Amino acid sequence: MYHNGTKINELKRIAVFCYWVLRLKPITRIAGGPSNINEQVVLQIIIGSIKNYRLKMNLKSDKFSAKLKNDMLYSLTYRDISYDYMTLLIEGLAE
Repeated sequence: MYHNGTKINELKRIAVFCYWVLRLKPITRIAGGPSNINEQVVLQIIIGSIKNYRLKMNLKSDKFSAKLKNDMLYSLTYRDISYDYMTLLIEGLAE
């Protein structure tokens, strides 16, 4: 009723999805596989979604450096990331 006809921002949808993947950890690792498989999947979702978003919005598509990817993977693995932080992170990287 209150949100009739409105849609959630695409970047916020990505943030919500990534947040819940980190929380629930739905992907189980195979013996000998990486222990942070959920975080690696989230990182690939973030990067792919941001590239796709920037293409749709006709924004310059910057490449993600290896250092940025490593820092993001570290943060996703070892830090407690809130929904608000995930939203700010994705919106900041997309713009």
